[in-house]
Amino acid sequence: ENMGEGVGFLNSEEIFVFANPSAENIFEVGKGELVGLSLNNFLLKEDIELIKNETHLRSQGRSSTYELEIFLQDGSKKDILVTATPSFLITNSLELLAFFEISPTASRLKKKSTVKTNN
Repeated sequence: ENMGEGVGFLNSEEIFVFANPSAENIFEVGKGELVGLSLNNFLLKEDIELIKNETHLRSQGRSSTYELEIFLQDGSKKDILVTATPSFLITNSLELLAFFEISPTASRLKKKSTVKTNN
C-alpha cells in the first residue's frame, strides 16, 4: 500500500481487474473504484486506437514503455509513464500487467514508444 508506483492488471479490453492504491491515486479515483473501469475512460479518442495497438503487442508477448496523457474525472489531465507487459497470471486469457507513474516529461505516446520482446 505504501508503494509509490501504480500497479494494475488490465484485461484484453483494457478494463482494470486489479489496481493498487497508488494506481488509484494516479487516476484520482477512490479506493476500489478503478477496478471495472476501462482505461479508455481516461483517454482521448485518438489515443484509444494507440492503446489497442499496444494491447496487440502484449498478445505477441511484447512489453513496452510509453508516455500517455490521461484525463481525470474532474476534467484535468495528467501525463503518466506506463510500463506494460503481458501476463496470464489471473486468468488463462491475455491480461497485461501495467506499472504507472507520473511522467517527468510531457512527450506523447504518438512520439515515442519503446518496445521489447519477452523471451
